[in-house]
Amino acid sequence: MDYEGKHFPEEERKLEKERSSKFGWTIKQIFRYTFWGICALVWGVILFRIFTSTDARLFKQMYFSDDAAVIAQKLGDEFTVYALQTASTMNEDGTVQVRNNFYAEDAKEFEVGVRYRMKRFTGKKDAQLPFTVELVDNNGNKYPVCNVEFTTKNDYGFARVSFQGVEIDKTTNQYYFDDGDFSHDTPDINADNGQVINTRTSLYLYVYYEGKEVAKLQVYHDFAILEEVDYKPGR
Repeated sequence: MDYEGKHFPEEERKLEKERSSKFGWTIKQIFRYTFWGICALVWGVILFRIFTSTDARLFKQMYFSDDAAVIAQKLGDEFTVYALQTASTMNEDGTVQVRNNFYAEDAKEFEVGVRYRMKRFTGKKDAQLPFTVELVDNNGNKYPVCNVEFTTKNDYGFARVSFQGVEIDKTTNQYYFDDGDFSHDTPDINADNGQVINTRTSLYLYVYYEGKEVAKLQVYHDFAILEEVDYKPGR
């Protein structure tokens, strides 16, 4: 209807359509930005979790003791270090993990990488390992700790723990040959709960917290692949 009172139904329908179209467009935009906002939030949480769960640099390096460093300096390129395949990598509740293990043959030192969730133990940022560790072979022999390197990152504690006096008889390893090479054929492994039981040689890492055993991890056995690597000390 114009100022003279005349009625124009087509014009009114056009205006109503425009209003409806604008309202629909507004609703679509609200849903669109809400959807993308939720997606951004979800991906932000995922990326945050990925970032906070990454390992500290120390966890992937090798250290060994000062005595081992002296031997390495004397032997130079002849200083032999093996990276070892780990048998069992974590305890039942996943709060203690072991990876990136090394064996310095000339220094007779075995070094393990330990990663643990601080909330399970002290629940706060630690300055050192909150638990004790032992390296024991299948004959009951215990090997003393000769070096510990420690750090934290986000919710996790990381340590490199070296044990001295460890002699691994490579001739019992199922991959080893007299020429010093290792086979990568797949052997018949008899395992129980992630631990190899048909082995002559075993090394176990025990973790004790407040007098209780919280982890028993098999860190070496005769079916573990030993890969010779360059000695690159983290310190």
